[in-house]
Amino acid sequence: MAAKSEKGKRDAIDNVMDQINAVKNRINIRSFKTVHTYYGHTSLFARYYVEEWHGQKFVNVSGKHIRGYVKKMQEQGLSPSTIKARLSGIRFFYEQAGGKNRLPDNNELGLEKRQTGKVNIAWLPQEISKGIECAELGGRMDAKYAIKLGSQFGLRIEELCRVRLEHIIKAMRYGEITVQGKGGQVRAVPIKTAEQKALIEELYNFAKKNKIQPVEYLISPPGKHGVRKEMKSLENWLTAHRDKFTVANRTEFVKPGDKPRSTTLTWHGLRYYYAQNEHQRNLDAGIKRAKYKTSETLGHHRPDITNTYLSRAHTRVKK
Repeated sequence: MAAKSEKGKRDAIDNVMDQINAVKNRINIRSFKTVHTYYGHTSLFARYYVEEWHGQKFVNVSGKHIRGYVKKMQEQGLSPSTIKARLSGIRFFYEQAGGKNRLPDNNELGLEKRQTGKVNIAWLPQEISKGIECAELGGRMDAKYAIKLGSQFGLRIEELCRVRLEHIIKAMRYGEITVQGKGGQVRAVPIKTAEQKALIEELYNFAKKNKIQPVEYLISPPGKHGVRKEMKSLENWLTAHRDKFTVANRTEFVKPGDKPRSTTLTWHGLRYYYAQNEHQRNLDAGIKRAKYKTSETLGHHRPDITNTYLSRAHTRVKK
């Protein structure tokens, strides 16, 4: 019965995705990259729409579905800017599909204005180690390696879900891991520390043990929408388990002159952790343009963006 129910759910999701794919195939406005991004956002929502509301037709999406999805994303710890970006994609595809219901705007949803860099969302070292332990105890090797890749190399959740064995093999050979980030931009993240080198070797051995082929993902399932499924799975895992390894008084871990620390752990907070450590490594190495170098590694190419990730509460750029 359970297997039949699971098959029915997959069929329902595929049905709604077929509707969304039909819309995508006839869109002739916006750039290819924009449509591709919007499609990804809408696909994530489609799974929620079917699983939580038993939705069957995408054009029947209404305000209650959007409000429920926003609440779920907030519970997952997603930032207002990320939520707004996902909603933009959903609204675009809904309009192109010919939906007639009025969907609530951001003001009606109570989404606060973006305050980039006002809060330090980096994980604490003990939260990383306890998070890894929690994932191991639960048999979630994907969550374990997601935490490690995020904290050791600053990868976004969608980037770490796209890491393949071939990337690890090249990293062992060239001393850097190649990442395809936002907008298809490719960057190289150098392997500087013993911990980073050990992680690359661990990932290689994990792949070999599980007979993963060079072109296959390390933690995402193969097949259609594998990366999106893994992203959702990781977000759900963090929502369900972060209370087990979040330091209760984490907001008190703030030095004089630092930004206030967030109360909730998010996957993006691992990228903050990496950025702060990488910037310090650049300073310790005597690199004059430490922020610029850190920005390049993060894939932003703008040193002022680095200030968003650092713990210090200042805005003046020092390259």
